[in-house]
Amino acid sequence: MNIDALYERISNSKKYRDICPDTVMRLLNELAGRYKSDKALERAVREKLHGVAGAYLPLERMELPVNMEDDAALEQVLSMHVSTRERLPLSALDALYARLFQTTGEPRSILDLACGLNPLYLKARYPAAEPILGIDISKRCAELCGGSCVDLLTEAALPKGRFHVALMLKMLPLMERERAGAANMLLREVNAEFIIASFPTRSLGGRNVGMAAHYERWLMERLPQGRKVTNRYETVNEVYYILEEGEYAQTLRCGDAHRQPE
Repeated sequence: MNIDALYERISNSKKYRDICPDTVMRLLNELAGRYKSDKALERAVREKLHGVAGAYLPLERMELPVNMEDDAALEQVLSMHVSTRERLPLSALDALYARLFQTTGEPRSILDLACGLNPLYLKARYPAAEPILGIDISKRCAELCGGSCVDLLTEAALPKGRFHVALMLKMLPLMERERAGAANMLLREVNAEFIIASFPTRSLGGRNVGMAAHYERWLMERLPQGRKVTNRYETVNEVYYILEEGEYAQTLRCGDAHRQPE
């Protein structure tokens, strides 16, 4: 198979040119053994990328407002990405981070994995944190947020250095789906005093089908030695776990959640 030619065609295509080149090459190499022809392999890789790329298409021509300290402008920008849009309005986002940072303390530095546009919010609200580093497979997200375009499933993807807080918002199950053991690896290898990991609690149709309990069990099964659950906070659509470095994992029950009123 001509992997290099397929890489050039896919990574330079209009639909996927924003995706991290390492992601395209990784998928080509991982899937190559399953297909007998270049055409079948290319189709499989494009299918894998399809669900990822759609979230970033609205950002292609977007430019940041001159004054990102203006709340209306900040909210308009954040609404352009599906993940941050789900946590708006800004008043709800402010309340969410105030609650989360009650446990961690005011963040001194933040690593945001699969960040989307979230670092724009963090830089506007927590300017004392240094650095605030976002990592995403979208070149455009990385450019807008002043972050890094990196595939977290490639070797040496995590940045060097120590962070106060690392955010893993709704991304661990997606990483695990891409590669078995990926969630464990990230939870184990991220160098941060606190990890804030979140999971969806409702289906795409908005139904409550026991997802919170499912993901709690899922997380506890993967919680590495040296991390303990310090707090748990549930909003209408998302549940957040604050994982602190410690000697043992403390299992919380779903009924112990601090839940935001609907």
